[in-house]
Amino acid sequence: MPAQPEPVPTGVRHGFGRAEHPRLRQFSATLRTRIAHELREEILTGQIQAGATLGLDQLAAYFGSSRTPVREALIELEQDGLVKITPRSGVKVSSVSRRDLLDNFSLFAVLSGVAAEWASYRMTPERLHRITDLNARVERAVRERPNDLVLANWLFHREINLAAQSERLWSLLRRTSRVVPARFLELIPDQAEITAHDHRELLQALSSADGGRARELAEEHVARAGELLAARLGLTPATEHATEQAEATSGHELGSDELTSPSTARGDA
Repeated sequence: MPAQPEPVPTGVRHGFGRAEHPRLRQFSATLRTRIAHELREEILTGQIQAGATLGLDQLAAYFGSSRTPVREALIELEQDGLVKITPRSGVKVSSVSRRDLLDNFSLFAVLSGVAAEWASYRMTPERLHRITDLNARVERAVRERPNDLVLANWLFHREINLAAQSERLWSLLRRTSRVVPARFLELIPDQAEITAHDHRELLQALSSADGGRARELAEEHVARAGELLAARLGLTPATEHATEQAEATSGHELGSDELTSPSTARGDA
């Protein structure tokens, strides 16, 4: 699945007080952006439940920051429809329904399809060579280096998006990808073989400048990822009503001890 079209991580540690997840090791991003990214991932993957109240002071302590970047990050999340800020009630996590998740993936699928089609027509030999090398890296990760799969997959799709040579499309992809979890392959490890197969077909379409086929493959690739993630998170039409009820009735505050870092949850810190 295409990962978020952001600059390539450098692997540098930053001051969250712990070793961060590889996809969260930001490079030139502001602290606000990094906080928003981590909270967004945890909401979209169900680690922070709908209806939870996010305390500003607790989050600032957790991230080792002042209140200002946390407040700005929460405003960004409200713009994404992931939290609701009210003067008296504070910040409450909104529900992410099955429809919401599939809509997010569908929009991203359409844009990814356009990127693949344009890339097939605008591809330079040098960039096609890089994409081929990155596809080989994905194949190796599937067979031998599973810890490298998420990053290899992200780099593969990023190179295709760049090959489309459209700043406007790149901007839309960045915006849309904000509500698509970057850690999809970690949540659905069985998707790895399917990902490798899809990449081989997509690379073939790109190599032969078959724009229509490239677009079709890219769209199917992302849309299927959304369906798999919805199933993994237990999001079905039957559960949507229950989720909405939980959001309306839950009033507990989510403190720093309840926020699970992607790295500490796996004992990486």
